[in-house]
Amino acid sequence: MAGNFIPMVYAVLKDKGVDTRDMTADEAVEKYNELTGKTGRYDVGTGDKEKPQSSGEHKQLPSIDEDKKAALKKLVETLKNVKKIKMKELAEMIKNFQPIELHTDNKSILAEFDKFTANKNLYAKGNSTQRGFLYKKEHIKDLPSYITNSKYDYSSEETGKKTAAHKDVKFWHYFKGKVETDKGTYDITINIRDKGDKQFVYEIAFR
Repeated sequence: MAGNFIPMVYAVLKDKGVDTRDMTADEAVEKYNELTGKTGRYDVGTGDKEKPQSSGEHKQLPSIDEDKKAALKKLVETLKNVKKIKMKELAEMIKNFQPIELHTDNKSILAEFDKFTANKNLYAKGNSTQRGFLYKKEHIKDLPSYITNSKYDYSSEETGKKTAAHKDVKFWHYFKGKVETDKGTYDITINIRDKGDKQFVYEIAFR
């Protein structure tokens, strides 16, 4: 309060060697604030600290936490957009791979790539392990090489599933491969959709 505050101000100033004999209370408080680094002003009548004056309405500034949340949200949205763009680019890469000649027990086939190849190998883990699926997505450009170096395993007739990928398919041909990496070995299984006149790569599973 004023009765205690003002004498304390003068006492502090005197301790700091300030001549206060001709100072008014307001001048003493101003000098006290200057020397002590205090902010704001004190009403010498009440001893209450006055609030800084501002023109117009005072808008509440966002807190640091709110700023962090907004920045994190923006970062997440950006990463999602980057991922979508990358996935589209990988899908186009797969669809544009050149056909690969393979051989079963009784015929040669030319395995092509289409949208079902891209969807099956990019957006679904399928028969791959989680570790194998991640490896495959990181090495999409190498898929033609893995297929070319695979060995024929067996063939089976289409069972009549009513899905777009199975439409007009007559046989499925399976090929096996293997890739050794510095993080371990992956067994590869490749299945080919055979429509009679055309054949298409379907899933390339890494286990």
